[in-house]
Amino acid sequence: MSRHFVLASLLLVFLLGPLICEAAKPGSAKPPRLDRLSEEQGTAVLAPREGERFEERLTRISGLALGIPYKNDPLGEGSQGLVDHDPTFRLDRFDCLTFVETVWALARSHTIAEAQSILQTIRYAEGTIRYSKRNHFAWAQWIVNNRKAGLVKVVSRDVAGEKTRVETKVYKPIKRYSSRWKALLSSIDGYPFPATTQEVVPLDLAIREVKAFPTPCLLFIVTKEQAWTPVRIRHVGLVVTEKGKPMLRHASRHHGRVVDVSLSGYLRHAKKAEKAPVVGVIPVRFQLPEK
Repeated sequence: MSRHFVLASLLLVFLLGPLICEAAKPGSAKPPRLDRLSEEQGTAVLAPREGERFEERLTRISGLALGIPYKNDPLGEGSQGLVDHDPTFRLDRFDCLTFVETVWALARSHTIAEAQSILQTIRYAEGTIRYSKRNHFAWAQWIVNNRKAGLVKVVSRDVAGEKTRVETKVYKPIKRYSSRWKALLSSIDGYPFPATTQEVVPLDLAIREVKAFPTPCLLFIVTKEQAWTPVRIRHVGLVVTEKGKPMLRHASRHHGRVVDVSLSGYLRHAKKAEKAPVVGVIPVRFQLPEK
């Protein structure tokens, strides 16, 4: 063996040694995306970490969804469902609501099986897996039912103070809506909903005060009241802080996947919407249920 070969080998070990050691450290490698986790990796991702707050845990786990493809309405009541046969749980496709619901359920769980169970308590009134019990409408059902369960808290006044707008949605008889909505509304237990009030942060204030939103929090995007639709909320995402900047982490139909975008930029773009004008947002904080 030549002297030059030995010297070259020693130099290579010297240069690459720290990298090899770092790669060998337990937990030093970033886990794969949520949809690519093995059972062992899934267990490691959901295992409690010493000193990690719930907010940090949610931000970490939701970050593993970045890049997962978008699919409208990917969850249902399973193969035994009467209306929607889509699976009750999946990690390979998200829309805006199922993304935040699923990562929230994962952050509250220690196993995938536990997350599957918790997800149903978020998606359905009283946790009853039935199409008629699903929280289809964010304004009148999702926020209301999860507040009643003690799982979320609307924090609009923490952001906007006295400038918070109190808005009430009055739901009309089914026959007064377009045909697009009649089949869905007729299948929901308890429709028509009672007049439902929410506290809204005006859009211009939200744009100016993007750093006032707690992170992470849910951010529901509120549209102008329009007579032809029962919908007031058009989108939802997760506000997170990355490198000191508030970002909206969301399953985006436009991008076709889960992405991080500038919160300020997203809200400024939303202000330009014409078909469904955006008038404000509803920030919602997660609360851990009492044991």
